[in-house]
Amino acid sequence: MTDIEVRRAAAGVLAAAARSLNDAIVRTEVSPGEVLAAAAGIAELAERLFVATRPLRTLPAIDVEGFSVRSYNPVSGQASPVAPPLSPDPPRLIE
Repeated sequence: MTDIEVRRAAAGVLAAAARSLNDAIVRTEVSPGEVLAAAAGIAELAERLFVATRPLRTLPAIDVEGFSVRSYNPVSGQASPVAPPLSPDPPRLIE
């Protein structure tokens, strides 16, 4: 796999995990203490991702200039955590 293919696959895996998290968030019935502990864990994960970000309105490294595919498109982007999965199987990172 090329570097961009590995990056795209990893972004897809992260988005699938975020979709699963969103599902768990809206359906959970755990205790308030567990909800707060989960929130702290999610905030910690967000900090890890914010270490390296791109400026807004800048093409992501996993997209290619001149092509219409946009990985973070909120409707059809494989790497978008708000886009519905377009495949019955969640993406996996194959090494």
